[in-house]
Amino acid sequence: GSMPHSNVRSDRRRRAEELAMKLNPLWEALQVHEAHRQRFRQLVSTSSKPETSLSAYEREYAAQLRSVEETLAEAKLELDKGWDEVGAGEGERSRFLAELREVASRPERQLDALARVRAELAGLRQRVALTQQIEWLLLRRQQMLTMLSESASGMGAPGV
Repeated sequence: GSMPHSNVRSDRRRRAEELAMKLNPLWEALQVHEAHRQRFRQLVSTSSKPETSLSAYEREYAAQLRSVEETLAEAKLELDKGWDEVGAGEGERSRFLAELREVASRPERQLDALARVRAELAGLRQRVALTQQIEWLLLRRQQMLTMLSESASGMGAPGV
């Protein structure tokens, strides 16, 4: 059966509106420049054909989803580096990654996954900074002790 033209049109418009609603949180999470958003909105609003704007929405949505995946992958690499620096145990790592897999199992939850990774990273960065501070203090202490023992042994040395 052939659908009446107006139905196809309104169906396309409805799908475009759904994608528009899904796009905003993606743009927010990825901190997409306002200029890009405005160019896109302008492109869509000036197009008189619903199918043109729908395909524009589909392309933009797919592109932003790919961006989220790339951002997630980069964040996971950073997590690994941070975990190494603070000497995180296997248990802590696998617990978090299992949790993450559960969250990211559906594409529409990718943003939740990204938020989780970013929160974990923020905590890790603080731990890394703290670890580095402690290591620096220990190094300073070691240098002081070395200097003290050198000057002590130097004091008792007979004059040449």
